[in-house]
Amino acid sequence: MSLTGFVLLVLYQTFYTWPNRERLILEPLAKSGQDPYNVLFSHILFGVCFTGHAMIQGRVLEKSGAMAVGVVNSLRAAAVS
Repeated sequence: MSLTGFVLLVLYQTFYTWPNRERLILEPLAKSGQDPYNVLFSHILFGVCFTGHAMIQGRVLEKSGAMAVGVVNSLRAAAVS
């Protein structure tokens, strides 16, 4: 299921977002005064952190089972709120 979502997202970005990038991305960035490279760096950093988190969670699930993942998610939710 996650592969399907990934493929659909890539198709959407390739055929809709990229051809309309001026109107959808660059103009709003220029109006807000944000540097496009700063935003790109932030997105890349988020992607790396999210991927690392997913890989670690997968390892925990693989080695300790679903109960361990549930406990870790509960602890994370309690720490954040």
